[in-house]
Amino acid sequence: MYTEKKNGQVIVKVAGSFNIRVAKIVEEEVGEALDTGEKSVVVDMAETTFIDSTGMGILIDIRIRLQAVGGSIQVLGLNGYCLEAFEQANLITDFCKAS
Repeated sequence: MYTEKKNGQVIVKVAGSFNIRVAKIVEEEVGEALDTGEKSVVVDMAETTFIDSTGMGILIDIRIRLQAVGGSIQVLGLNGYCLEAFEQANLITDFCKAS
């Protein structure tokens, strides 16, 4: 997992499992960026093979926090299990923009 700021966006790339350990890191790093005024987050999950409820909860918390300041979050690259999890939770329209 890594996080970078690029072109006015916070970009988070998660590979492997997006579990409680990774979720805590994402929460901390994205939270620090939001505290400095960043308002756009992109989460690249093309290489993510698993997401648990903690990972999804962190993404929802980030979305709520961003919406409160007119910001946005977008999740890219959902596939396999992660795509199914987002579909079952009815979160596709909240996090994934149509291309």
